[in-house]
Amino acid sequence: VSTQSTGFSVLIMKLLSIISIFLFFSSTVAVFYVPGVQPKNYKKGDEVVLQVERLSSSVTQLPYGYYFLNFCRPKVLKPESENLGEILRGDRIENSPYEIKALVDTKCQVLCTQNYTAEDLKLFHTKISEQYKIHWIIDNLPAMTTKDAPTKDNPLPPYTGEGFPVGIYGAEAFANAENTQKEQLEQNYLHNHVNIFLLYHTKDSEDDGVKIVGFVVDPDSVKHTPTPAGKEYPDSCLNPNQYERQSVTSSKNLPVTFTYSVTWLRTTLEWHHRWEPIFAVQAGKVHWFSILNSIVIVLFLSSMVAVIMTNILKSDFKRYSEMSTIAATTASLLTEDVETGDKKLSEQEKEERKREEKEETGWKLIYADVFRPPFLSMLFSVLVGFGTQVFSCSLITMVFSVLGFLSPASRGSLLTAMIISFAVTGIIAGYASGRLYKFFQGQSWKRNAYMTALFVQGVVFLIFIILDLILYAYKSSGHIPTKVLFVLLAIWIGVSLPLVFVGSYMAFRAPALEVPTKTNVIPREIPLQPWYSHPIVCVLLGGILPFSAIFIELYFILSSIWLDQIYYLFGFLALVFIVLAIACSEVSIVLCYIQLCGEDWRWWWRSFLSVGASALYLFLYSIFYFCTRLQITHSYSIALYFGYTTIITIFFFTFSGSIGFLGFLLVREEDLCFNQG
Repeated sequence: VSTQSTGFSVLIMKLLSIISIFLFFSSTVAVFYVPGVQPKNYKKGDEVVLQVERLSSSVTQLPYGYYFLNFCRPKVLKPESENLGEILRGDRIENSPYEIKALVDTKCQVLCTQNYTAEDLKLFHTKISEQYKIHWIIDNLPAMTTKDAPTKDNPLPPYTGEGFPVGIYGAEAFANAENTQKEQLEQNYLHNHVNIFLLYHTKDSEDDGVKIVGFVVDPDSVKHTPTPAGKEYPDSCLNPNQYERQSVTSSKNLPVTFTYSVTWLRTTLEWHHRWEPIFAVQAGKVHWFSILNSIVIVLFLSSMVAVIMTNILKSDFKRYSEMSTIAATTASLLTEDVETGDKKLSEQEKEERKREEKEETGWKLIYADVFRPPFLSMLFSVLVGFGTQVFSCSLITMVFSVLGFLSPASRGSLLTAMIISFAVTGIIAGYASGRLYKFFQGQSWKRNAYMTALFVQGVVFLIFIILDLILYAYKSSGHIPTKVLFVLLAIWIGVSLPLVFVGSYMAFRAPALEVPTKTNVIPREIPLQPWYSHPIVCVLLGGILPFSAIFIELYFILSSIWLDQIYYLFGFLALVFIVLAIACSEVSIVLCYIQLCGEDWRWWWRSFLSVGASALYLFLYSIFYFCTRLQITHSYSIALYFGYTTIITIFFFTFSGSIGFLGFLLVREEDLCFNQG
């Protein structure tokens, strides 16, 4: 037994070594990606296509198509074919009227003049107030903004973010101006002129072609003057800073002229590194040290847990070994005559003496109750089955993400891969749930399969439909089209559900799980437990350690979801994933061991809920993030935030709870001595 306990510690140390090596290479993995497309070579005069993607806001969380606002449109609108992930994100990629030629600078070009009604202007004013951003794409690169405009001497200044604002507040526009009138501060100004900077790289001569490695947009607002006769553009286009800004705070009809300039700048940045400046928008060093600090803390606590468990087991087995020795010695003495006389003890008296000397305490008393099926065994097996499906889906997606196949360069691929892998892993959910349900001596395997495939997914789908109705009511591009909704239902009912049945059928055809003890007919009475063994206390305390493994990384994940930032640190995420799995398993083992030592054999739900409680802390942290980082005030935006957060919490609850349960269950019965001797 001591050897087995030491082996458990050795296993932990090996895992820590692997994680240390993984941490060393995490920074390299974080910026590695497989673009999925071949570099496109542009020669001078070739057409460069500018595509519009969407409008987004961290204030409302409602994405819209670019042409939801009355911008200049091309003669023929051509929507781009999109994958499932792009549609679910609310992307609506379409062509634009901008004409750009490779390596040809355009000083000032009039795009169009729009005659806006008061209703159009009001909509622009509202979207500027709600901090909406415009997202464009050129050569699969998103439009980025910089603090200082690119120049020939500095063609690649640090990016400040993805997308550029629809307009600007008056207070922000005239922040450094003197003698500003109150009316100017209360108005919103439309960005109707854009300076487009295209960064390119070439190894040899430009005549052999160039590759686009950067796309920067510097927006501006200018109230254009009429175009003079004989000129193609107004004078205000050349010097926009000398003219008034284009206000959209008006109750009258107003013509607005849109213009743009294009500048090509050569840079040393190579094509296969062009996404690295985009990834560098986030605070990489802060992220690195924060993650490292979190991981060191969790690994230190995990090492302490492993050492404590080893010492406790050694102490228990030493005590039980001494008791067995005393019992054996007493038994040998009972066979001899008593020194003071010839009378011998009767067989009944000998047996009573043996039972008294062989008195057992702690978890060894409940060996005949420890495998008793739990309360609501059907629900328990369903939750574990669904949790294993979430775990398997996460693992598959993580592997492909770390390898670079699901990088942000492959737009929408991450979400698409998650949906497909989740559907395929339905067979794992069916097998895990069916195997456990059969162990509980359940007979309705079909009902178990239906529950595994439909129960939790049904709850999530119901919340998803309610949120989608909100998006539909506000005409958001995030609303799922009917065809796509039927595709999702087809994947769920036509792929995931049959695979769950296949897994469940395989589980019920397989031999039943064997245990080393028989379960008593009458449950053993559970003695009064100390306060720290109360289920509520254990559940609340048990979720802290797993949550501590993810709470820093959770900040960056939430920022990528709600603040429209690009998430790319899959190496760090995979590392946190491993640490989380270790933490969940160890917490479950320790808490269940303490419970069994108190002669409480109801460990099934405790092993699941004590670790699954980390989802509660995740939800509470989401509330903290909402209050401190977001500026959401609209009721529908609040409903969207907490609706999607509830879905994430449900997934994480089953995910972490299943890891905790399986981590404890997979500890061999010899290690915990669920036997009689």
